[in-house]
Amino acid sequence: MMADKISVVSSNKIFRRIKDVVDLYYISHVCDFNREDVLHILESNRRTLGNFDGFLNRTEDLKHSYEKFRFAGGVNKPVFEEVYQTVKTFIADVISD
Repeated sequence: MMADKISVVSSNKIFRRIKDVVDLYYISHVCDFNREDVLHILESNRRTLGNFDGFLNRTEDLKHSYEKFRFAGGVNKPVFEEVYQTVKTFIADVISD
């Protein structure tokens, strides 16, 4: 599941699947990140990593998507900056590639 969400975050699908960023935020609080495991799972499922361009360079667009999602369903989620920085730190080992 984590490998799929990281694959999405690395692609331009990120703006349509902002929930995957939020899921990684929560996963980061309960799971360890193992770069080799994630890369192996991606390869086994014929998935690839994108260049993380949308995640790294279009933060205002990402924030806009997140803010629309943030209050959906009457559930208050953490502020974008906290979610973004936590996820960026959590997946740093694959971003650096």
